[in-house]
Amino acid sequence: MSNLKHISLLIVALSLSFASCRTQQRALNSTVSTQETADTTAIPLLPAEAIYIIGQEYLAIHDSASAKYHTPRAAQVRRDSTTMAEYLDQRLAELYPDRAYPGYVAKVSRWAEMLIRREMPASATIRSDIGAELPHAANAAESALMEHTPEEKARLTLLNTLATQTDFADRTALDTLHTDLFEEEHLALTIMLWYGPRMFYRVMQSKARAEHLARHYYGENTNSGKRGDAFKHIYVNTLLRQYTGRLMSWLIMDVYWEHASPNAPCDHFMDLHNNQIGRNNHYHIFTQPTGDAGVSLAGSLEQTVSKGDLEGLPAWQQTAARIYQFIEDTTANSTFQPWDKQTPSFIVKKAEQQSPAQQYIYWNKEE
Repeated sequence: MSNLKHISLLIVALSLSFASCRTQQRALNSTVSTQETADTTAIPLLPAEAIYIIGQEYLAIHDSASAKYHTPRAAQVRRDSTTMAEYLDQRLAELYPDRAYPGYVAKVSRWAEMLIRREMPASATIRSDIGAELPHAANAAESALMEHTPEEKARLTLLNTLATQTDFADRTALDTLHTDLFEEEHLALTIMLWYGPRMFYRVMQSKARAEHLARHYYGENTNSGKRGDAFKHIYVNTLLRQYTGRLMSWLIMDVYWEHASPNAPCDHFMDLHNNQIGRNNHYHIFTQPTGDAGVSLAGSLEQTVSKGDLEGLPAWQQTAARIYQFIEDTTANSTFQPWDKQTPSFIVKKAEQQSPAQQYIYWNKEE
């Protein structure tokens, strides 16, 4: 009788244990089934800082002077002869399983190639043409070229530390790091594959500086069609040509960013026109050193920015001041177009083509 009692208790205990396991398994299954997974038909944006760090990780894995080189994971990457594209794909899917997925990088690359072929049919040599023009520089020379502020230096040091240290950055570290300094990206990650993290960083830094100084000069009035928007496009093209070359500026601004988020015709053709102002038509005026008597901002522009106003500022901030003065003389330097979001493309395109090449375009006077 005593044995039967013990057996009964054991059966009850086992039943309870089995029920508990089933309950736990159901809870686990529920968690897994409700976890957000990536949409493999989409090409989502991802934090630019993360893309940069992963690129620098890949370089550190192959640099025997870095702490990361001697880790088991780095050794495995080298044994597998993993390419940068493959490594980016793996790490992005690992860090952002809710957005990235295996094959993401290849899909972005195919999209980029399609856009280039559409904009420049004879694009077989585009990579080598851009590569020949890129201002490759050693770290010290690059720092002098870009003239980082103390805050920018600290930020870049942090990014590089996360990339080269023994530990591989996790999602928590990247989520804490991510701010609106660098916006999210996808197409520009091909710059990483073609020319490395350094060039990718220059592109992102140019964009960040343009966004920051557009807000400095125009506050919230940087929306589409406004003078602040014109400033932003002219300025970022000027910086990109300085830091990455004229062809890269065209690729980023006219091909990648104009197609990543399609605009209404009024915005699209205004952007393309103003890109040319900064990249070609007034580039040398905006970037030339300021003389003792000041520098004329444009051929017919009487206003000048005096040397005293610019003294002590980094060259990229001096360039911004010149462009701001250029933008603010709407009488001499602008063409206002009576467009809106509904204006048909054929009307906008014809008006843009007839606008003076030396004048920027804006269509929104609302403040």
